[in-house]
Amino acid sequence: MLFLPPALVKSLESRPLEEVLFLRDEMANMAWAVERLVESPADQRLNRFEAYQEQQRRREQDAPPPPEVAPGALRYRLSTDVPDYWIPLIPVRAGQGLRLQRGAVLKTDGSAAHIPSLGRILETGQALSLYEEEVPREGIRVTRSYQFTRWADGSSHLWIGRRKGVRSGEGSSGLRFDSLEP
Repeated sequence: MLFLPPALVKSLESRPLEEVLFLRDEMANMAWAVERLVESPADQRLNRFEAYQEQQRRREQDAPPPPEVAPGALRYRLSTDVPDYWIPLIPVRAGQGLRLQRGAVLKTDGSAAHIPSLGRILETGQALSLYEEEVPREGIRVTRSYQFTRWADGSSHLWIGRRKGVRSGEGSSGLRFDSLEP
């Protein structure tokens, strides 16, 4: 006798409530977890890139004008800024291989800053440890979204599910160390 359990034929899926990209940045020689979308306190989608751009715009408006610099003068920068929704993943030796763990970003004043995540995929209080092979050069996209289906008896079921898929390439945080700028 062959037992054939019932299975879902089809389910409906909402737009992602949350989206995180795990990608490689070959120029910085690092891996990153980029929170693109998170669920806001009002249960709406919050685009972290747009929020960061707005925050930068407000900061530039409130900042005093930069001091006059002689033409051709160069300025040394220890490192460039990284957006606050890019969370670094640092390789750490664990047993026989390497794991990628949540790290800290070097701020422009020389101090280290741990970047908190706002979403549920990268929960700040939870340890984040991935096998290095789980973040390929193409990158990974992880989403959270509502799922809905009807069962064979007609009952409806709603849940929040996660999906993982391959992305289309590398990313660049723009992180550079020891640079001279005009």
